[in-house]
Amino acid sequence: YGVLVMSSSMGDEVSLEAPSIRAGFFTAALTEGLAGKADFNNDGVIHLHELDAWTTRRVQEMTSGQQNPVTGRPPSFQT
Repeated sequence: YGVLVMSSSMGDEVSLEAPSIRAGFFTAALTEGLAGKADFNNDGVIHLHELDAWTTRRVQEMTSGQQNPVTGRPPSFQT
């Protein structure tokens, strides 16, 4: 048991937005992942480790590395 926190950027960064997608890059990536793009093993379930990996990679891709999401979880947290 515990709390998992997905943050849109590191503490010394700003979270970027784009008028073209009418959202922040983190929100857009998270939404894409939840819509199915994060289902890497195609089992029909979005697991937390898949969503975390997708969101991080996608945000870095969309921002050319200017924004780097970070996820914090307790050591006992099972994904």
